[in-house]
Amino acid sequence: MPKSLLIQFLGTSSGQPSLTRNTSSLALKTDGVTWLFDVGEATQHQLNKFKNIKWSKINKIFITHMHGDHVFGLPPLLCTLTNNLNEDSVMPPIEIYGPSGLRNFVRISLSLTRSRLNRSYVVHELLFPDDPIEFGKPLESNEQLGTNIHMTIDKNNNKSWKVINEGDYIVSAAPIEHSIPSLGYVIEEKPIPGNIDIELVKPILMRNKVALGLKNPMELLKKLQQDQCLNMPDGTVIEPPQQRPGRKIVILGDTFDPSGITHLAMNADVLIHEATTSLTSDDPEGTTYEQLEKRTIEKGHSTSKMAGKFAAKINAKKLLLNHFSSRYKGDKENIKIMDEIKQAAIESFGNDQVICTYDGMTTQIPIRKDVN
Repeated sequence: MPKSLLIQFLGTSSGQPSLTRNTSSLALKTDGVTWLFDVGEATQHQLNKFKNIKWSKINKIFITHMHGDHVFGLPPLLCTLTNNLNEDSVMPPIEIYGPSGLRNFVRISLSLTRSRLNRSYVVHELLFPDDPIEFGKPLESNEQLGTNIHMTIDKNNNKSWKVINEGDYIVSAAPIEHSIPSLGYVIEEKPIPGNIDIELVKPILMRNKVALGLKNPMELLKKLQQDQCLNMPDGTVIEPPQQRPGRKIVILGDTFDPSGITHLAMNADVLIHEATTSLTSDDPEGTTYEQLEKRTIEKGHSTSKMAGKFAAKINAKKLLLNHFSSRYKGDKENIKIMDEIKQAAIESFGNDQVICTYDGMTTQIPIRKDVN
């Protein structure tokens, strides 16, 4: 059976927390495990607040860039994740992925605070061509040796990193433009089995029941779901159902230009894109969109209208806006302003599948019904 894919937003503010939004973090839950993307300050408070994520199920953490509102919560989270573990517990290390400098940040933070973890961790760095390669530095007491993942460049000058290929998922990354090196992640589900036409297949299996020597030949449906052909004693060949493409989720770090990830992001089921500022009715009278966009880009960020344009460019099915300026409150009193932000994105996206996210919001990613 295809697995559930659920996203929960733990922090949707940019720069600093507000009373209604925490700094950046979101969780992707699938198949009994949870992956975190960015760990802003007080992410662990959000995990306690929303309660539906089991701490013990967090096994991977992905960081988009090294600004504090995306990483300041990581060292204390690592401490809390291991607090209730017995020192004799045998568990695989928590795997952390992110840009150059992340390994040193975690190592020094834990070392200087004399933090003792009851579970090991490992940091894998996604290196740009000019990033220094760490060699020979001593590991922190709970640290395992991480991998340096080097950027690949294809014949079309598309840049990317192959992050993991594990189980049912492939995670890739690509550089996006911000004020410092920033990454976007693409999570792709491998093709999933199509639907078996039981009315067509059952009579074939049943008429071959004796020759197969099976009390219940319907158990062979498992092989069809595993993409295997069934060769019947009477010469009939039952082909497996055509596979459906897996789901694709694109999670961007801060950016004013995410075009570097376009080649990986096409036809995404969900695009999660920052919308730090937008032109709304609470802006000073006379402010033009062009002025606002210019200021936003100069600070390395995007407007909701820019996010909508990129969603259209990659033919995304749904756009989830996050990383809002702290002046955009995530509460009922701010519905009008948030609707203006949403409508600006809808206009440039050409699609009404746009959501302004808020802390605690969850969304399921539905299984694709179409086939390749």
